Amino acid sequence: MTPDNTIQGSLSQVKALIDRVDSANIWYHQTEATGFTEFAEAETVTDTSGGSGVTQAAGTDADAFAFIEPKV
Repeated sequence: MTPDNTIQGSLSQVKALIDRVDSANIWYHQTEATGFTEFAEAETVTDTSGGSGVTQAAGTDADAFAFIEPKV
């Protein structure tokens, strides 16, 4: 995953722009162009450069959405 690239959720089709990446997290933000929708839990997200990751697993909290905070 690469900063300034776009990630997209495989199920939700949600898009976001990558701000920063480390070995465990991807920090991102959304804009008017990407929309302001939440990624689904346990969803694969793919970077425009081909990298991928998975959001928080389903069932680890009470709702069907991944993190409230902007990281995957």
